[in-house]
Amino acid sequence: MVKSKPQERFVRVRDINLRYVDWGDNGPMLLLLHGSMRTSRSWDAMARLLHDRFHVIALDARGHGNSDWTQRGYGYSNLTEDLKGFCDELNLKSMIAVGHSLGGEVLTLLAEQCPALFDFLVLLEPRVLIDRPEDRTEPQRPHRRRTWSSREDLHGFLKQHRTAGRWRDDVILDVVNHETMELPDGRIDIKWSPDSMNHDESHREHADLKPVFRALNMPILFVVSELRVSNFRDLPPLASETPNFHLTTVKNTDHNMYMERPDAVASVISDFVNDRALSEFI
Repeated sequence: MVKSKPQERFVRVRDINLRYVDWGDNGPMLLLLHGSMRTSRSWDAMARLLHDRFHVIALDARGHGNSDWTQRGYGYSNLTEDLKGFCDELNLKSMIAVGHSLGGEVLTLLAEQCPALFDFLVLLEPRVLIDRPEDRTEPQRPHRRRTWSSREDLHGFLKQHRTAGRWRDDVILDVVNHETMELPDGRIDIKWSPDSMNHDESHREHADLKPVFRALNMPILFVVSELRVSNFRDLPPLASETPNFHLTTVKNTDHNMYMERPDAVASVISDFVNDRALSEFI
């Protein structure tokens, strides 16, 4: 029987508890890894579309969702080791892995170290050159609003927000219902630690992912949003000279394309892993 709701599970990795949600074993393993200021539940709309064909699991990175919140440990090396430990504990290998933004960067770095873990990589706008803090898609914003009087208040805020207002209605509801927590005073807070946006550790870590893409043997699909195509001008030449590297653009989307058009992103993932022809624009 196909499950329609995810099961919450925990695993102990490197002295912290990592939470993941499991949508049921209905096919090949498909791992979803979110970026900064998101959780595993941001993938719910896509998971609902894919869980009847794949064994979908989505991980909360440290400092996000119901995984442990630590003061430190948010550099690339730590996040990569967290992910490796998670895969080892669950005995994961030969996966389809999908990562958004920071999640895609961490997946790529782990694939370089442990390529046997992955059969396919789907990367949704990770940074290709990890060495300039000013290029972060989600810059450090210590004074951004964190609490709301109610979930209804947050829902209205997101509907009017310049970025979040682009998300599909069911995705906004997923965020309101599953990426928040109620504080003792009744106010609603977002479910990721402010410490996770402290970039002191990652500022000291540098990487150019283009040579990694060329060296990896597994098929790679790099997905770009239409509004940010200019940020990835160096990728079409890479795709033309690297047979296993594929590039597609999701029309009428911004950086969180999987929350704006989850149907399009889910469809291209399915096409990619089933070796169906991919369009340049979807």
